Formats: sequence, structure tokens, C-alpha cells
Amino acid sequence: SLHRQIMRTQGQLATYSGYDDDGLLSWQRSLASGSAPVLPGQRPARQGCVTSRDYYWNNHGEVGTIDDGLRGSVVYSYDRSGYLTGRSGQMYDHDRYYYDKAGNLLDNEGQGAVMNNRLPGCGRDRYGYNEWGELTTRRDQQLEWNAQGQLTRVISGNTETHYGYDALGRRTRKATYGRHTGHTARSRTDFVWEGFRLLQENVQQQGWRTYLYDAEQPYTPVESVTGRGESRQVWYYHTDVTGTPQEVTAADGTLVWAGYIRGFGENAADISNSGAYFHQPLRLPGQYFDDETGLHYNLFRYYAPECGRFVSQDPIGLAGGINLYSYAPNPIKWMDPLGLHDILADTDIVCRGGACSADSFKNGSGVAADANGKLSGISTQAKPNAGLETLSQPFKHNQIGVATVADIEKAGGTITLDGKLNSSNGSMMMNHATVDGLTAEQAEKLFRPTQPNPVPVEQRGPKRGC
Repeated sequence: SLHRQIMRTQGQLATYSGYDDDGLLSWQRSLASGSAPVLPGQRPARQGCVTSRDYYWNNHGEVGTIDDGLRGSVVYSYDRSGYLTGRSGQMYDHDRYYYDKAGNLLDNEGQGAVMNNRLPGCGRDRYGYNEWGELTTRRDQQLEWNAQGQLTRVISGNTETHYGYDALGRRTRKATYGRHTGHTARSRTDFVWEGFRLLQENVQQQGWRTYLYDAEQPYTPVESVTGRGESRQVWYYHTDVTGTPQEVTAADGTLVWAGYIRGFGENAADISNSGAYFHQPLRLPGQYFDDETGLHYNLFRYYAPECGRFVSQDPIGLAGGINLYSYAPNPIKWMDPLGLHDILADTDIVCRGGACSADSFKNGSGVAADANGKLSGISTQAKPNAGLETLSQPFKHNQIGVATVADIEKAGGTITLDGKLNSSNGSMMMNHATVDGLTAEQAEKLFRPTQPNPVPVEQRGPKRGC
């Protein structure tokens, strides 16, 4: 068994997934539960599917084409460094992406250098910044920040929106007021968190909505629940290879929402044919769309999808890389659910608890092997500039395996910093990293011999989220 999800029931629908010989997601289909049974490895025809997607990968492990039953075919192109350079589809205009040497997304290929990585604008929008590098003007908006680098107010025309946060920096409320109509909020939303994941929101006059997530992909939503008692309703999310919602269906299988998500997370249009409004603010993993500004709330920062970057500098400073505003070179492969962009140096270490034998890698929870024996889903700990004690703390094992970033990448492996939630006990593993592309034998050679865990026994183990 490769421990990969191949079927999920979603109300009156069943969603099936298939994989290629390299273990990469190859197709997704959502069918009515009364349809003919789908055998493992069998790819159902698109006819009769509520949602369907086929993925075609290039030789570098990048998505080359997605054939979508609702959106048609979308083709992606990349440069040699893995940056997304183009996206062309059947429904909307073709998109081209240009970058400078610091990874800033530019309007055109001939645009000059960007001073301090502070982009002067995007398209027709002009940007302004304060002395701390926080965006203060955008479109017709004025943005105000507090001393903790948190967005507290946005003035836009005749309205202003206020934001509040808890002691851990998580947003707990937002409210929009008329600038000249007193202190009664036109709209208000309150938020409840499970660690660093959004658990609930209470939208004024709409009530509470509770979000549930995939056990193995902690920022991939699978359903939400609204109402109570007889008015209780369950809504099911259909996501792409990154965990970004593409469609939502009701319990009876009716399509209630579908978006057209551009390359850097902007929803170009709702393409649902239900005819009714459906509240669907979830975007790229960990992001929440604010309709009053067009920004995406990304936990520790806000993200501007039209230019694929954050609107304030990285709270972790240069540990996140030299460009303090960048999101990811390729959002179809990379994600930043916490808004803390980390880049590992060749000399940084990666740690794994236990004996680190080939069998332990091969049989690890969530680990899958392709036809060539290369593993995906190896659970480790990594963080820029972090020492052995910091990275060993979550492990209860007496022994720790240690490998350098350079050695892992030289062997053909990749490392993704993803900050996962431990589904067994609800703890947040902030420095979690997933290693892919190694055989079990390569992993054993890299992480052995092991060394003693330097953390006292009583201090070991993942810390619970709040």
C-alpha cells in the first residue's frame, strides 16, 4: 500500500484520484454515488462527471498542462530556474510573467530595477510605502499599520475596514463602516482558529461556518458546515494539486461555486451556473480573500494576488530570503500558508527522528514510492539557520538523523518547508519539512549514522497549537 487517497465520499458524490508511475497526481473525477464503481487505477470518462481534471507533468516535476472539465485546457511554462513564466487557457487572456533577478514580478520584460524590492505598481495601480516597507497606497485604498506590522485599517472611498488580532497575531475580526454614517458596522466577520488554521468564521447576517481539512494536507479544505439542527448544511470542496479550492458542491451534488484561479491565486471570475451567491473566500493554501480590499489574508501577512507578492516585509527577515516580499516562484508547486517565506541554504541541516533505516523511510506514515522506488512524503524538520537542538525538539526519539540541504539535493531530493499540523494530536509543527525524490536506501545513507537527541526527554515532543 502506498497510503495515497484514491476515493473520498462528498455527499452524493464520490471523488476519485489517480496517480502516474512517479507517484504524481494524474487525474481527479467527481461522480454521482450511484454511478458504476471505479476500480483502482481506472480513469473514468469525463461524461457525467460534476468535476474532472487531468494533470500532465514535464520532466522537471512541474505541471505542464491541466485539462479541466469546466475550464478547458490550461498550459503552463517555466524558465530554467523553475519560475512560472506563462499560463494560457481557453477561457481568459493568456498571461505572461516577467521577473527581475530578485524574483520581483514585473509588468513587462523591459521594466527597470526595483529599488529595495518595493514594487512601484502593478498594471494601472500605483503603490506607496512607509519607512518600514509596508504598503500604504494601492488602487483607491489607504492602508494603515500598527507597531507590530499588522494591517489595522483600510480606507477605500466612502468606507473603511478595521481589523483586530489576538496575542498570537491571528486575525480575529474585521468590520466595515461607512466613513460618514456613524459607528454602525455595515458588515462584520469574526474568526476562530485551531492553531494556525482557520476553524470558524461568523459573517454578519449569515451565521457561523466551520471548516474541516484533509488529515494529510492540513491546509487543504474538504468541507464546511453552516447552520444548526434542521438548517444544518454541509458543503464539499474540490481542490487541485496544490489544495486550492476550484469547486464547491452541496450535499446533493449540485455545483454551487466554481472559480477561475489565475497563476498567482487571483480569482478572475466565478463560473458557477447555480445562479446563487455562495460565500467562498478560501484561495491559495492558508489564504482568505477579503472582498472589501481584494487582498488575501495569509496569517502573518497580507497578499496581493494581482502581483503575486506580499504587501509587507517578511516578519522573519532575511531568514526568508533576500526578497522580503516574494511569495513563491511557482505557486503550482510551492506554498506559504503562514506567510513566512523560508529559503534553505546549502549548509542548513534537515533532521529526522528514529533509527533512519531504509525500512523506516519506506514505511513511514504518508510516504509513497513511485515505480523507480523514489519516495515522496518523508517527514522531517528544517529551518534556515536552525541548530540541531531546535530541530530535534519535536521528536521523542533518542536518536536523530541529520543531513545537509546540499547533500539531499545532490542526491536528487527536494525539500519543502510546509509547517504541517500533526493530525494525531492537533499540534503545530512549525518547522516541518517534506523531503521527496529519494530512494529509501539513499535516505538511509544520508541520515545515518544517527546521533543522540540533545533535547532532555521531558522537553521533547511537538507543541500544541493554540
